[in-house]
Amino acid sequence: MSAGLQPPDGQGNDAAERSRILLYHQASKHSSRGYAPSPGFLDWDSQPDPFRTFEQTRRIALPLHRRVQAAGFHQLHRDALPSLSFSASTIGLLCELAWGLSAWKAADGARWALRCVPSSGNLHPTEAYLLLWGEAVGLPAGVYHYHPLDHALECRAELGEQQVQALRHAYPDHVGMAGLSSIGWREEWKYGSRAFRYCQLDVGHAVGSLAYAARVCGWGAAVDPRLTDDDIEALLGLSDSDSYADRERERPDVLIWLESGGQQALPPDLAPLRAVTGTVNWQGRASQVSREMIVWPEVALAESVTRKTVDVPVCWPEPRCLPVDPALEHDCPADRLIRQRRSAQRMDPAGTMRAADFRRLLGRVLPGVERWSPLHALPFQPAIQLMFLVHGVEGFAPGAYLLDRGLPDWPQWSAGRPWQAADPHLPLYGLPEAQDLRRLASQMSCYQGIAGRGAVTVVMVADMAETLAREGAWAYRRLHWEAGLLGQILYLEAEASGLRGTGIGCFMDDDSVALSGLRGGADGRWQTVYHFTIGAAIDDPRLQSEPAYPVAVSLDGSAQEG
Repeated sequence: MSAGLQPPDGQGNDAAERSRILLYHQASKHSSRGYAPSPGFLDWDSQPDPFRTFEQTRRIALPLHRRVQAAGFHQLHRDALPSLSFSASTIGLLCELAWGLSAWKAADGARWALRCVPSSGNLHPTEAYLLLWGEAVGLPAGVYHYHPLDHALECRAELGEQQVQALRHAYPDHVGMAGLSSIGWREEWKYGSRAFRYCQLDVGHAVGSLAYAARVCGWGAAVDPRLTDDDIEALLGLSDSDSYADRERERPDVLIWLESGGQQALPPDLAPLRAVTGTVNWQGRASQVSREMIVWPEVALAESVTRKTVDVPVCWPEPRCLPVDPALEHDCPADRLIRQRRSAQRMDPAGTMRAADFRRLLGRVLPGVERWSPLHALPFQPAIQLMFLVHGVEGFAPGAYLLDRGLPDWPQWSAGRPWQAADPHLPLYGLPEAQDLRRLASQMSCYQGIAGRGAVTVVMVADMAETLAREGAWAYRRLHWEAGLLGQILYLEAEASGLRGTGIGCFMDDDSVALSGLRGGADGRWQTVYHFTIGAAIDDPRLQSEPAYPVAVSLDGSAQEG
């Protein structure tokens, strides 16, 4: 480990861990003077397999659905929806829309899968699990690993009858939990020291995709911030040495309650859940995802100091009432919109975004505005502010805008620049003079032209120093979860507007904060965590699309071609 990553002497353990993760963040920054440490070339022989499987386990093939009669995408946010009963069919729909394949792409002899959930570099470090105790034919209560390539569940452990009855009695409104873990090497192989950030952003993407999928089923989904990493490892079998042996280990991320009545609620007592871990017999052995693995010291540092050992209080967003134009000229079925989501590779600079769509998007990323929101899936105090670089939004002058998401210290935003109210109904603030920021947006996003050719570029800035001081070093992870969840909202809002989005993890960190007028840099309170762009995508004619799965079935059981 380099000397520059050592913590200062003389600090308590908590302060030292916060200092270390801030040092990691600084060491993994990009700037115009140089990029963060990463591989000098890609070793294709050791490219990680994006699909882990567990050998010697019982497999349950899940049904696929193409005719769901799902609610419209905008309807998800405002109406009471019927709740689908717990069954293998419903779990199949949930997993497909949350983490399943959406298509295959082919070009020049190469073929690769796309998924409903986005991932940095399409590398997919996130693994998904289900802990189920609901009663369903053909789906015994147990712990399952989801295999998206085959759309199947791999049974890691079966729950005993006594355990099942105890869980059903303690949590009658919940059918189970979803779990997420990360294989960091999948990102490190390509991105080196910065990979830890991308893994955490992908956790946020996966939480958001599950929240939308649960809503399509009429269910609720919410992360439990009270559970520790030890809890997650024990409940998902991640600490079982026989399951992994010499294979790549998985880092625990989150456990998410699945509520069948549509509420995003957490039960008060975790003791019955934790009692499950004592008598579980784990089955199967994890597959190897790469021929070799290199340990990046910066990532190892970040993993060690951000391990969650504390019970964090639940914090739901305060309700707020804002009149937002819904712009519901056309409401696409939610399942179709989720499946069609893609990351744009090129943008048409002539493309524009309608003002009503932009205002609706702003309302969707504000905590507490809508009756149902995927933001409720992360019950933490909001810590991300958003800056919008508008290039082509009808009715809005080009330039920089700030959206007040209700963080405690809003006045700091207005201290450095002359921000002025820019909308009569939304907490949106702009600079008085119009500015063409296309070139600047591209420069700040590692000189990627796509950032300046869209209709709008989004910069997510975290109140990092204050959040870490309040919650501990582990909160570095949840800041990125919040950014990734916001990114998932932006992805689907772009699709609902007839446009396309792309998350941008490569950016010049300190330049983004400087544009806002906030104090950033090595010792600053505010730090950039994510960029995003929305615009009119230009399709690549060289790419061929193939169905995600060869055969699907409708909810009535009839077979359909994929």
